[in-house]
Amino acid sequence: MFLAALIMGIALLQMFATDQLIDEHQPARRAAPAVAQALNDALASSENPRRILQAFVQSLDQSAAIQFRSAEPVPLRPSTASALRQNPHGVPKWFVDLLAVPDVETAFPVTIDGEHVGDIVLPPDLSADLFEKWIGFLAFGGLVLVLAVLTGVIVYAIAGSALRPLRNLGEGFTRMRGGDYAQMIPIEGPPEIRQSCAEANALARTLDRMSQDNRDLLRRLVSLQDNERQALARELHDELGPVLFGKRDQIGTSRHRVQVIARA
Repeated sequence: MFLAALIMGIALLQMFATDQLIDEHQPARRAAPAVAQALNDALASSENPRRILQAFVQSLDQSAAIQFRSAEPVPLRPSTASALRQNPHGVPKWFVDLLAVPDVETAFPVTIDGEHVGDIVLPPDLSADLFEKWIGFLAFGGLVLVLAVLTGVIVYAIAGSALRPLRNLGEGFTRMRGGDYAQMIPIEGPPEIRQSCAEANALARTLDRMSQDNRDLLRRLVSLQDNERQALARELHDELGPVLFGKRDQIGTSRHRVQVIARA
């Protein structure tokens, strides 16, 4: 989502930057005709117009806002536009190319006695405007980056707070499967997970109570079996004791008779 916002911001910047740069250059373009007209009027009223023109050109050496371009084929220094496109105030070239900087250079003719001797040129000094847009782009990109990182941290924290109770719930079920019902599951997290933890704790208490009841029932069953064995032993002793005693007496009597007969 943030990447889409960044791409959309770049697209909007590319769409509207050209018109904004032209509009911001309009005040200077409106001043150039007045300068050219004043120079032409001064040259027309002067007895030595070329001397006046030379003095005017020399006075422009210290300023790049307005330049004089001679009509004679003389080597010209690189225009401000070319220097601007290379590295205006540290703005990278790819950003300048991305904005498609328009050619807003304007020229107004200068004449002496009807002869075209040169032009008053207004170079497009858009470096400050481009630097402003570059700073805005960096601020927007930095904001997108900060928001993306902040969103990632928030998502990580929320996911961690949601997964920790689920992990505790899973560990609790593992303990219950192993027969450990004493340790309760911490009740934390969203309401749905808290309810599941509470129900799991209730299940653990129920299973613990059932396990205790089963152990009590087993002890009672073993005790009942011991009591039954003891009762059966007493019954057998009471019922078979006299019979065995009578049989033993009969056997003793028969043995005595046998011995008497053998002696006789």
